Amino acid sequence: MRAGLILLLFLAAGCAPAGEPDPPETPGEEARTLTVENIASGPYGPQERGIMLAPDAGSLARAAGVEVPDAGEGVYAGAFWGERRTGGHTVRFESAILEGNEVTVRLSLRAPGPGDIVTQALTHPYAVAVIRDVEPSGLRFRFVDQAGRELDWPVRTVP
Repeated sequence: MRAGLILLLFLAAGCAPAGEPDPPETPGEEARTLTVENIASGPYGPQERGIMLAPDAGSLARAAGVEVPDAGEGVYAGAFWGERRTGGHTVRFESAILEGNEVTVRLSLRAPGPGDIVTQALTHPYAVAVIRDVEPSGLRFRFVDQAGRELDWPVRTVP
């Protein structure tokens, strides 16, 4: 019995933290799903691949050279896929999640399948969306495709 008690004390001592105790855990900010509203898309956007973020429709329209309807408050985001050799390519905003100071935006990038009949012309597909209930200042925006792979597209904030 005495050996069992000594073993129990030894095991309990091994579980105790050494040195300074860990600071108390503070609950992290939970991820919050943001409302994303697709408001424009087309086959002929800017030629360069990239993302533009703007505080309003007019600023994004001037910077990107595409029509952007005013859809009220929010961050206006444009996703520009760059040059494609045929028609049939589409870009769409799927979702946005705010976690801490990072917004992860998921895009759907669709290319025509083998055997699809498409226009034989150079296109520059794009999409524009409004991300509601968030301000771009102080946030890091990260863009991923439909499979969750990080997109290495340049991101530009338009004043």
